[in-house]
Amino acid sequence: MARGHGHGHGRAGAFEITSLSELTAGARLIVQGNTSADGKTFVARRVHVLPAKDAAAHPNHLIGTISAATTSDGTTTLTLKLADGSSQSVTLSPETKIRPEGKTATDLTVGTKVTVVTRNGTASGVVVMPA
Repeated sequence: MARGHGHGHGRAGAFEITSLSELTAGARLIVQGNTSADGKTFVARRVHVLPAKDAAAHPNHLIGTISAATTSDGTTTLTLKLADGSSQSVTLSPETKIRPEGKTATDLTVGTKVTVVTRNGTASGVVVMPA
């Protein structure tokens, strides 16, 4: 049975696994152990499963360049080209904070470098990076 090891700081902690069947493809892990004497394998002493990166309760930071920006019915959607070459779309709400102070949704144009903080699939903040 998995045991929680939280740290009391409002963050979800890792869970130590007790069998390999608890691992799933794409799981985020912390593995502690040592390299074998012949240097060809790694012998795990402990394996901890971290919360999913895209877990709804956790903010996610996206760093990229705006490749498309559309506004329809007062809702703005940005498509970001991320550093790994993939793209991701995010929706801005009326509560989305745009920084630095004085920047607005009209400053979010194709080619602008941004850091977007998302929670539950909606951007809670956008930081426009210097050109």
